[in-house]
Amino acid sequence: MTAMRLLRIDESTRREHYFLSDDDTCYYFGEYCARRGVAYGITSSLVHDLLELRDAAIPKQEFRKDRALSRVAQWLGSAFDPQSLPLATFVPLPKSGCGILTDDDDRMYRILRRSGEGLDIRKMLELAKGGAALDVGSVRSGPDVLYENLRVVQSLTEPRPRAVFLVDDVLTTGANFIAGKRRLLQAIPEVPVFGLFIARKTLDSGAILGR
Repeated sequence: MTAMRLLRIDESTRREHYFLSDDDTCYYFGEYCARRGVAYGITSSLVHDLLELRDAAIPKQEFRKDRALSRVAQWLGSAFDPQSLPLATFVPLPKSGCGILTDDDDRMYRILRRSGEGLDIRKMLELAKGGAALDVGSVRSGPDVLYENLRVVQSLTEPRPRAVFLVDDVLTTGANFIAGKRRLLQAIPEVPVFGLFIARKTLDSGAILGR
């Protein structure tokens, strides 16, 4: 299987994710187009499969979803220098209501678990009490709304990370990343926090809110 190279959000793409600033460092593998889906390329096709609702009654759908999980896990596992992996802590961003109709299947954590042995994976961020009922995806949620809906699991901040990668499926506005980064920097100041995404939304991807 062909390895995928990580790309970095730069001056030419940052304007499409308008909550990101020059101080935010985010990486991604490819682009996602909601309107064209599988016809847009391999990354968009994988994201489409990952966002499918889980339904044991539809074996083919379950197979595609599981295959996408494994494929992205291989991308992540081969994207980093093995000698640098012990320096990184991977934190899956919790579901925050993003305007994408999907289920809460913990897919980013499952992907990370499949990415390789010995990874430092911590569910350091979680939804605040009552957060699951907050329909933040029903409005154009900015970082402040999402920030109030997140909390840090203090017991998982030790041992202190050297660098944190916040991991999510699709980068759209950047709001979810900014909210998570802000929460973490309050708990573990001066630890660099980066974004790591399967794909970034393109401008013609349609309305995917709040990420």
